[in-house]
Amino acid sequence: MKIEYKYFLRTSWTILITGFFVISGYGFFKILIDPSLATIIKIGSVMFYAGLLCLFLIVLRQRLKERKTDKYKDVEI
Repeated sequence: MKIEYKYFLRTSWTILITGFFVISGYGFFKILIDPSLATIIKIGSVMFYAGLLCLFLIVLRQRLKERKTDKYKDVEI
């Protein structure tokens, strides 16, 4: 039962993150190609998504790095 729980948890997170990136990417694309929007809004949107991507990559890198030396990895609840 524990294996199924981990599988569903990972699958759920994968679906959630993928959906977020699809919706964000679509919105980002629509903002950039809309000629009626002001340039400052386009620049702000690019900065927002770039910052979000950088934060995500920093957290992902940190989690992958800490996973190697996690002393609580084999602890069962």
